[in-house]
Amino acid sequence: MIENYIISDDGRVWSKFSNRFIGTIDKKTGYCRIGIGGKNYRVHRLVWMKFRGEIPEHLEIDHINDIRSDNRLVNLQLLTHAENVAKQLKFLNKSSEFLGVCFDKKAKKWRAYFRSKEYNNGKLKHLGSFKTAIEAARFRDDFIIKNGFSHRLNFP
Repeated sequence: MIENYIISDDGRVWSKFSNRFIGTIDKKTGYCRIGIGGKNYRVHRLVWMKFRGEIPEHLEIDHINDIRSDNRLVNLQLLTHAENVAKQLKFLNKSSEFLGVCFDKKAKKWRAYFRSKEYNNGKLKHLGSFKTAIEAARFRDDFIIKNGFSHRLNFP
């Protein structure tokens, strides 16, 4: 059935039958999906599999810019579940737009922190306090690079 559709690297699916782009955005999840032969597919998974191959069981597809309906191949990457969860933590802390950075209201400074299963027994490691969020984010990135971790950087 999937052979009746053209999947492009710009994240769109074209139906050969109706001669138009298809897909809807799921209002609950924000992901773009299509129905083919009575089965629902998330478009980002179809795009990844067409251009990059199978998705290993231990990895998940992540939208780099965090827009779930942006299914361009250049916006997709594979992450472990832990990396994906860590990336999403920035949305839980509205005080910063950066990973591993939060504002300490009491000290009136930006704090950099890091957490990894491979470091400090998975406990939160405070890296320091800074005048700006950017300084804290850069310090965290430097810490990750210097210690050889493969975690997502704020400034790749």
